[in-house]
Amino acid sequence: MLLISGKLIRDHPDIVEQIVKTHIKATEYTKAKNDEAAQIFSNKTSEDLETVKTSLKEWDGELITDPELIENSTVDLSNVLYGLNYTQKPLTKKEIFDISFYEKAISKK
Repeated sequence: MLLISGKLIRDHPDIVEQIVKTHIKATEYTKAKNDEAAQIFSNKTSEDLETVKTSLKEWDGELITDPELIENSTVDLSNVLYGLNYTQKPLTKKEIFDISFYEKAISKK
């Protein structure tokens, strides 16, 4: 998941576009070359390589880039957080997501 501030989107959409493209490439690379991606992560963070590999293998999630796949669950989470008084209001899909950068990135593939 990417979280990008509205200010960065407004002030530097070219940078946001590159961040989204990089996220897509990194996710695809990790899915295709899991062990190599684990090595890169270990090298960059000094985390134990075997711990990283185990974490990637045992994780029950899925590496995705398409924000539409998490829109509904994210809105649901927003409602829960509001119900627990962690936020001042529940957020709508439109308030949370701007998928225009993702759509632009995949249209250029």
